[in-house]
Amino acid sequence: MAVSLVRATDPTVAALAATAETGLLVRGGEGQINARTLQGTANEIEWTNADGSAGPPTARLSNVLAFTGKTANGGTFNTPTLVSPAISGLADPVSAQDPATMSWVQTLFAGLRPKQNCLCKTTANITLSGLQTIDGVTVSAGDRVLVGSQSAPSGNGVYVAASGAWSRATDMDVWSEIPGAWVIVERGTSNADTVWFVTADQGGTLNTTSITWSQFFGPGLYQGKSANLDTYDSNPLAAAELQQLQNINSSVITAAIWGYIAGVTGAFGTAAYVADSSLVHQSGTENAIAGAKTFTTQLIGKGTATNDSAAAGYIGELLSATAATVALSNGVYKTMVSLSLTAGDWDVQGNAIAIGDSGSNTTFSKLYAMLSLVNNTGDFTLDRYASFYTTTAGYTLNNNGGQKLVTPMARFSLSATTTIYLVMYTDCSGNAFNCDVMIRARRVR
Repeated sequence: MAVSLVRATDPTVAALAATAETGLLVRGGEGQINARTLQGTANEIEWTNADGSAGPPTARLSNVLAFTGKTANGGTFNTPTLVSPAISGLADPVSAQDPATMSWVQTLFAGLRPKQNCLCKTTANITLSGLQTIDGVTVSAGDRVLVGSQSAPSGNGVYVAASGAWSRATDMDVWSEIPGAWVIVERGTSNADTVWFVTADQGGTLNTTSITWSQFFGPGLYQGKSANLDTYDSNPLAAAELQQLQNINSSVITAAIWGYIAGVTGAFGTAAYVADSSLVHQSGTENAIAGAKTFTTQLIGKGTATNDSAAAGYIGELLSATAATVALSNGVYKTMVSLSLTAGDWDVQGNAIAIGDSGSNTTFSKLYAMLSLVNNTGDFTLDRYASFYTTTAGYTLNNNGGQKLVTPMARFSLSATTTIYLVMYTDCSGNAFNCDVMIRARRVR
């Protein structure tokens, strides 16, 4: 046997024996020994005991990993899409670019179960067999159809069309798959690009419990309805349209969107709606509190199409009061006639004719007629009084002549039933004189 012995004078052995280094050592050349330390890469691999001096080196992944362009378990991580494998332990998203976790998504869409799109949706009761045209769309075998208008609502659902009998789609063929289901409808004259959801609850029985579909997105969710005010009784808003109006999410709704609602009574928000053919519309400002919509109660009545006065409470209602030979004395504000008006806006006017006493004359320098809210009290608001004034010896009344005063048409906006007074005043000499007076008012709102 041949034995090879290393000479004691071998420079590599001598260098190894002479080195003071510890840990990982490598031969660098003839008679050269070098110490080495394992190096990691930032955001990828980190080492513990990298030089091996205190024990075996240990590698671990960095707490913050950079996956761009890397592969793991056969899957490739491509920023920002993760192909494989899955990542777990993420926090719920906060910023716009944060990844969505399963728990966050489930909370966001709790109770909603999206289904595959349907080609079209029915608009009337159909026979659930054979290839047919639905909402302007001719269906083919295998097309998904949203059936939502069956005479027996328990027959509604998502079906797969066939030349023979149709069957329920496999993603909606047991009751547990129905509550919360929502479907996009792709085509159709009336229902293209709309989204529908089921309002049924858990605990039902397929083909026995009603399945009701409601639209919550897409064209036609609400379409305005107008009516000729002369003939609107035959063109009312239906209860379903009222419900659609309730779902409008705007900060202010004003003017005539509330039509006469046939057969609908009760509360809408906090404003009562009564099925009264005399009502045209209700206006006001929406007050959105916790989803409720309340409106100021302001019912507008239809007027009259003839030359008579409109009925009490309607636009055009005309009221008047007269009095004859009412005495007026010098220097006294006196109510000559009055008129009680209910809440609303009224245009009011007063008329007065001063006449002399039989067999005597009265001379005056001032004569006023005014509309006042206070009994036996003057009101010199610019549009509420009329006056006769002379700086000469005065105006003389006798039984053959008189002086007429007509007040301007004054607007009174009343929040409750109020009395309007026609008050007169005179500076005169001689006998008191008489007046024939009238006050009249027309409702404008």
